Amino acid sequence: MKTRLFLKVAVLGIAILFLAAPGAMAYQVTVDRISGYYTANGGEFTLTPSADFSWILDSYTPFSLYQYASSGLIGFETFCIEMDEYISPGSTYNAEISEEGAIDGGLDGGDPDPVSIGAAYLYNNFVLGSLTGYDYTAGTGRSASAGQLQQAIWYLENEIALTATQIAANPFLQAVISQFGSIEGAQLDNDPTLYPVYALNLTTTSGGSAQDMLVRYVSSVPEPSTLLLLGVALAGLAGARRRMMK
Repeated sequence: MKTRLFLKVAVLGIAILFLAAPGAMAYQVTVDRISGYYTANGGEFTLTPSADFSWILDSYTPFSLYQYASSGLIGFETFCIEMDEYISPGSTYNAEISEEGAIDGGLDGGDPDPVSIGAAYLYNNFVLGSLTGYDYTAGTGRSASAGQLQQAIWYLENEIALTATQIAANPFLQAVISQFGSIEGAQLDNDPTLYPVYALNLTTTSGGSAQDMLVRYVSSVPEPSTLLLLGVALAGLAGARRRMMK
């Protein structure tokens, strides 16, 4: 009977391990602005994760990370996906990775509102440092690039309207048209197996609404809680195996 119990615990632990979703646990991030990295409205924002959330940085590259020389803290660059909620530099927020999308959906979307495949494509390439036309050098060029990318993301998320002239002048919207055939194709829901980009749902520490952001999450990078669960499951299997051998 004890052997069966150990096996059941181990199998249950492994089952939960593989069913675990990115949004299974909540964390915290502190919001900041880096001089020369942002435009006047929207991203880039720098999110510095709490210690128990720092594993998310493994999904990023030097192109999209920022290290604070005075403290050694590292944050990642990201962009807004809503227009009717806000965040304030210097403030700390609860953060949860969501496969479903933005909470409340912004100005035009469901609740939740899925991330579009066009926005995911652009942000994934931004993180990898391979977004054609993006100026990664801090200064007026990067700020201008950030403004255009933020506008493209908001447009793909149905948060703003742009004229045909504005669309034609935005290199990132032209990139998704080339990639997906049309704006409509780029506004379809993202497939995380193609572009591992999700909504990062932010709420105030008191539970109020806040701006949702984009986050890159590579599932091959396990969460600390997932590693602990795997350890429990493997320990259960090992215990069961020893009892079966006696």
